[in-house]
Amino acid sequence: MKKNVIDDCDLKYVLDIISDKWSVFVILTLSEKKVVRFNELQKLLKGISQKMLTASLRKLEGNKLVERRVFGEIPPKVEYTLSSIGLSLVPHIKNVVEWAVNNVDEIKSVDHNL
Repeated sequence: MKKNVIDDCDLKYVLDIISDKWSVFVILTLSEKKVVRFNELQKLLKGISQKMLTASLRKLEGNKLVERRVFGEIPPKVEYTLSSIGLSLVPHIKNVVEWAVNNVDEIKSVDHNL
């Protein structure tokens, strides 16, 4: 028997990982830059705090979407990349981005006071 998408706990689990304010932007930025250090990523994501970027990266890393590489240097050097599963998500996110660009004017025109 086929699962009802709305009742699918797996879908809810995955959406919870990527549906916060910054995760999609982190994934898209890493997909364009390939390898990024923390400070560079923070500069690219205008408006994100250090605390929020750290939390987003930890969540994405903990869920195997982002890989973190630490170099034994002084000062410490840390690089972030998308994992293979993170890379596999990028085309789907780009489809949502394209849909948003194509439909944002119509969505914004709706009277939200109904």
